[in-house]
Amino acid sequence: MLYVRGKKIIGVAAVFILCSALSAFGIEFHLKLFGGLNYSSFNDINLALIAWKMQHEKEAQVTHGYEFEGGDVKKFHNGLDFETELLVFLSHRVALGIGTGYIYNELLDQKTALTIKKNVTTYVYVHPTTVSAFPLSLSGYYFLPLGKKFSLYFRGSVGLLWAKYVDRDGVRRIQDTKYSYSSQLATAKGTFFQGGLGFKYQLEAFISFFLEASAKAAKIDNFMGDLGKEKGTLYFYEEYVPKTKFWEAKIRLMTKEPTGLFYRSVRKASVDFSGVSAKIGLMIKF
Repeated sequence: MLYVRGKKIIGVAAVFILCSALSAFGIEFHLKLFGGLNYSSFNDINLALIAWKMQHEKEAQVTHGYEFEGGDVKKFHNGLDFETELLVFLSHRVALGIGTGYIYNELLDQKTALTIKKNVTTYVYVHPTTVSAFPLSLSGYYFLPLGKKFSLYFRGSVGLLWAKYVDRDGVRRIQDTKYSYSSQLATAKGTFFQGGLGFKYQLEAFISFFLEASAKAAKIDNFMGDLGKEKGTLYFYEEYVPKTKFWEAKIRLMTKEPTGLFYRSVRKASVDFSGVSAKIGLMIKF
């Protein structure tokens, strides 16, 4: 235990000494902490959610004793985006950064709730969906002074995303309080590219406040998940439902690619994080 603690102390000391040595040559280090909102595409997910609602509506229309009483599925786009980044200023205008963070988007039960009466019993159906990711990025910055305290900066980033996709299909009788869920979980890794524009204001000698807007390109389509004792691939496809004569778009983990007359538009499902974000934060010099 003492040996491990000793190694950690030596490691921290080595980093501090290295930073101090580089600072002596005019290189500065800043810690950038920021967070905000994102708007992502999630095209495949939204197609599947809309089709899920339409299938329930059509089933109620063609089944005797069934009645679709209401409900809607909200579009799945908005979420939260947090980052922390270590910046190395090579000059007053040029900096390099390495960072990580957390991206989280969730569509809650109440935003997908559909109410359907089946004979004498009324049911509530929900389809909550969650997407999250941990990014690791390398960035380049260029700062353009606009005055004594203000500056405009441009940011370009490339990196990796470790992503997770979770959806659940739930149902309960309207008088009950808890849903009965079935769920699927899949994970994947992919690359992303990001460009940003920001404004920085120097609050104090060692603290700056900034606002940043950015656009990201990140479409991941190699999701895998567990299916009992086997691994499955996350597929997007349309399945024909004879009862309703409807091609329902679905996202499902399957051990092999679905084939046959009742399937079309089969491909690997993608979770498209591409979109825009707006963030606010602090930059601390040390």
